[in-house]
Amino acid sequence: MSKRKTYQVSLVSLGSLNENLHFGPFSQNWWESRQDNIGDNETSGLYPIRINMKTLVFLQNTEFITTTVQGCNGFLQQPGYICEAKNTISNIFDNPSAAITTLYQQLFGSKTRFSSSHIMGHDKTEINKQLLTGVTFRPLHCLNRNLWLFVFGISISDEEQFYYAGTGFKSSFYYTIGVKRKRTFPDDVWQKVEVLQEHKGTELFGICHPEVQAIFQKLQEPKCKPEE
Repeated sequence: MSKRKTYQVSLVSLGSLNENLHFGPFSQNWWESRQDNIGDNETSGLYPIRINMKTLVFLQNTEFITTTVQGCNGFLQQPGYICEAKNTISNIFDNPSAAITTLYQQLFGSKTRFSSSHIMGHDKTEINKQLLTGVTFRPLHCLNRNLWLFVFGISISDEEQFYYAGTGFKSSFYYTIGVKRKRTFPDDVWQKVEVLQEHKGTELFGICHPEVQAIFQKLQEPKCKPEE
């Protein structure tokens, strides 16, 4: 069995988080799944795509630096990627693989293509840890029947009828209607998804999902200072 090719990847600049992008309506664009290595266990967790993050990878003994920017194809709520090597800069692409591959092929006349996860160091534990710097809440994906939910804000309340969700709870989901895929958010959900009336509102937003409820229960645990 052939081994997966590994690359020498390092994080040159951590970049920054943006409240409106990373925890706003389009936040699903700014988080990606990477492997969490905890002891002997591997699970999938979401990591932020930070603005102005720079990674360095060596290909053909050449430094390729990839920078994450805000905006691509006129859409400011989506990350873009620019690659630079040998004083040559690529255009802005919507994924790092395209940025690196295009520049590499241009410089070396090659048809080689690169995987985003490998070339950006998704398998590097030290890089993944740094990406979580300053992150107090990690959004989560969870499957609710036939809906993939994205929870990007958590708060709790005493309201049992809301399954203890507070006013700061935020989630979105994708659902395919006909041949077109439409994004729906909580504020306009009842106007956009009449076909989903078989779902309760608390179920539709993921409030009663076991993973979300587990977070609520943890937040509700009594806390006190040592002197108390």
